[in-house]
Amino acid sequence: VPKTATYRKKLQRNAEACTQLLKKGIPFPQPLFVGRDFVIETHLQGNPISDVSLSLAENRAVYFRVGRILRKLHSIHRKGFGEILPNGNGRYSDWKSVLRKGIRSTLRVFSKEKFLSQEDFERMKTILQDLSYNGAGCLLHGDIKPVHLFVHRKKLSGIVDASDFLVGDPMYEFGEIQLQ
Repeated sequence: VPKTATYRKKLQRNAEACTQLLKKGIPFPQPLFVGRDFVIETHLQGNPISDVSLSLAENRAVYFRVGRILRKLHSIHRKGFGEILPNGNGRYSDWKSVLRKGIRSTLRVFSKEKFLSQEDFERMKTILQDLSYNGAGCLLHGDIKPVHLFVHRKKLSGIVDASDFLVGDPMYEFGEIQLQ
């Protein structure tokens, strides 16, 4: 994937967001330098939870902590929705516009590859187009999955990968987790 000046700006904005999160006590690596197509961050102790053997109780404790961190992250409100702009706010005026952008490309693939019957395709299109959110946009990680959750000594040490941060509906975060 070619890295552009736009990509570098996105990395810079996300590095700034990580710095703000650290100030609020949300465990992310501290960005030290943003290059053309990379970010150098402080070391986060531990390993991804997907690589660690935990008991059921330890696993639940880690995910409970993740939930508390997400609640803190989602309490950070921004104006707008979608991709984070240089001013820290979202690009779009409403959440539906963000979803519509993603839905269009998904529906094109579904239609082209004929993954669904025409009837199911039309139902899905109607359901997706009716999605709306009337609350304030909040900061979302946008890519919570086991490989991004670091565990050290059987406790959550932090969350990595801020490249998909966006402003939106907190329920989107949980839908993304479910799809992972």
